[in-house]
Amino acid sequence: MSEQVKTIVKRGHWIYGGTVPSEVWIVKQNYFEGPTPTDEEPTPGYPPRDENGMFYYAGYVQKGAIKGISNVCGSVDEAVRLAEQTIQGQISWEP
Repeated sequence: MSEQVKTIVKRGHWIYGGTVPSEVWIVKQNYFEGPTPTDEEPTPGYPPRDENGMFYYAGYVQKGAIKGISNVCGSVDEAVRLAEQTIQGQISWEP
C-alpha cells in the first residue's frame, strides 16, 4: 500500500446559526476510513478518485474539531461546490 495522505487543501470561514464562528476544511485523502480497518474499500469505485487516487470532502469544523463531513467527491472544485450548496454560499474562502 502506498503512503497514506490526508491533507487540508482549502479553508473557509462561516457563522453557524448566525452566532458560532465555524470553518470548512476541504480535505484531500487517498485511503478509506471505514468502521473496520481493511485494505479493501467496501464498494468498488467508491469513493470517486482523481487521476492521482485522491478523493475530497468538506469537513465542517467548530473549535478545531470536525463536527460533520460531506459526501466524498472526485475533485477539490466539486467538494467546494458541495460545501457552498450545503452552507448556502455563506463561506469566505482563504486565498
